[in-house]
Amino acid sequence: MTFQSILNIILPHCQIHKYPANHVLKDNSENKLCFLLKGRAYSLIKNDRQKKPQELILFDLNPGDFFGDLIFSSEREVERFDSCVKSTKICEVAEISYDKLKNIIISSPAVLLYLSDQLAVRMNNYKARLIARDRPLAVRTQQLLETLLDGPHAVLHPDGVQIKISRKEIGARLGTSALRVSKALSLLKSQKIITVRGKSQNIVLLGARPE
Repeated sequence: MTFQSILNIILPHCQIHKYPANHVLKDNSENKLCFLLKGRAYSLIKNDRQKKPQELILFDLNPGDFFGDLIFSSEREVERFDSCVKSTKICEVAEISYDKLKNIIISSPAVLLYLSDQLAVRMNNYKARLIARDRPLAVRTQQLLETLLDGPHAVLHPDGVQIKISRKEIGARLGTSALRVSKALSLLKSQKIITVRGKSQNIVLLGARPE
């Protein structure tokens, strides 16, 4: 089922909100699920226990993606994290309460399949990140860039695919510092896997093509 067909089912029961770029949307609401309609955002965990607060980006959100804790029962206690969603551009979001969503799923089970498909993709991505965590940072950085080839960060380039992403954001995705990312990028550059345009955010993955 396409996102548009899902929208046709749930949108009449949603509240629509518009948010500016860099707006923080809490991702731990117990009573609603959110669907990104327009714009882009990403989900992250904020760690404020350290002297310097760090952010770990979990996944990108594009139109058609949902976010929220996806809790359908309040009988179990669920461990909560300091997580949120941050918009990268002006966003339009549809919000629906779980009570309404439960009733919709009873009459239209395809909605649950749509949510399950997204969860499966995210779990596979997490699994890949866990498997790769003991690999050298340069390898993990290259793998991250390859996963972004078909995303909104990438555009075609005569030498491959150009990805606009900062060292700080790469570090937030890999759980490391921007300084270590710079060293990893320098290694990839020396191996002629990438080129980097000075101190800009533009990285070209040489010979790459979107799938």
